[in-house]
Parts: sequence; structure tokens; C-alpha cells
Amino acid sequence: MGQTSEAVHIARESVQLAEAGGDAMLIAEAMHRLAITLIAVRPAEAVELLLRLVAHARDVDERAMEARAHLSLGVARMRGRDDREGAEAFRRALAIARDAHALDVAASASMNLGVLELRRGDFGAAHDACRDALRLYTTLRNNTNRLAALYNLANVERERGDAEAALALDPETAALAGQLGVADIAIGAHAGAGRSALRLDDLAGARASLELAERAL
Repeated sequence: MGQTSEAVHIARESVQLAEAGGDAMLIAEAMHRLAITLIAVRPAEAVELLLRLVAHARDVDERAMEARAHLSLGVARMRGRDDREGAEAFRRALAIARDAHALDVAASASMNLGVLELRRGDFGAAHDACRDALRLYTTLRNNTNRLAALYNLANVERERGDAEAALALDPETAALAGQLGVADIAIGAHAGAGRSALRLDDLAGARASLELAERAL
């Protein structure tokens, strides 16, 4: 609802209540919720809290929570424009999540790492991370996040100069977006297919993709 000050106040109160109760896992959950609430408005404060949460999760041997803390730490680092530390946090989250068999956290870490590496211009690392995210989301049968992984992977393939690989992904992305009712991704996928077709000198295919994009728009 956009009431960030109230949200932060409530989240802080939750941490205080959890600490008064002495339940280590409840404290960790409350700290994580407060950190997520802070990321959008005070990322530096969120980073400090998440580093404390990492230490707390280690102390109580909660590997899944440690992985979640590193995942959120990566998001906070990105928000603060520290892409190098953000990538490192996502890598730690991925490694710990795999060890803890927390596939949902591993998938999100891979997805975020892929987007970050794409932004940094490391297309090889972005490709590997997005493909890993796609595999994990397919295993988890999470079609909403699988759609995002497909879309990002197609964009990575285009950026690294493999128009054929991108064109193979775009129709699947558009079809899944249509099934889920995500119109903007469907439009983007059709447009991406058109760009790939142009790079392959397929003008008829590019025009057909443009028509599909315009129809969806």
C-alpha cells in the first residue's frame, strides 16, 4: 500500500517481540522481514541487518535461512549499486541453498545472478545462471518464475550474439506468457523474436512477430 514508514515500524516491533520470546527461528524470520521492508527505502541499513542475520543463522545452524539472508543481501547490494558484492552474495546464497536442498532459494539466487551478470556485461556467466534458474523452476513447477527465466535467457542469448538460440526460446516464452495472462512479457517475447529474425535476415518472420506483438499490445 506504499505505507513504508508504518511497515518498517511494524517490522521492528515484530523483531522486538520475537527477541522477547527467545525463539531463535522466529527472531530470524522477523529480522528477515524487517530487512526486506528496509531494502526499498534504506538499503544500507538493510545490508547491516542482513549481515547480522547471516551470523545469527550460522549460530543456530539454520542453513536455509542463511541462504535466504544472502539472497536478500544480494538484492540490497544491487539496490545500493554495489554489483560486485551483490553477485558475490547471490553466489553464496546459491551454494548454501544447494547444500541445504532449498531449491526455491537456489532458483531465485540463480535468477538474480543472471540478471546482475547481464547488467554487468558478463554474458557467459549470465547465460549459465539463467539456464540454471530455468532448470530449477521447471523442477519446482513454478511457471510464473519459469516465465521470467525464459524471458531473461532469451535476452541473454541475443546479447551474446546467438540469435538462433534466442529465437528458439521466444515462442515458448510468448506461449507461456499468454497462458499466465502476462501481456507485457508476451509482447516483449514477440518483439524479441522479431529482433532475432532480423538478425537472421528473416524479414517475413520479423514482420509476423511484429504483427503478433502489435495484436497483443
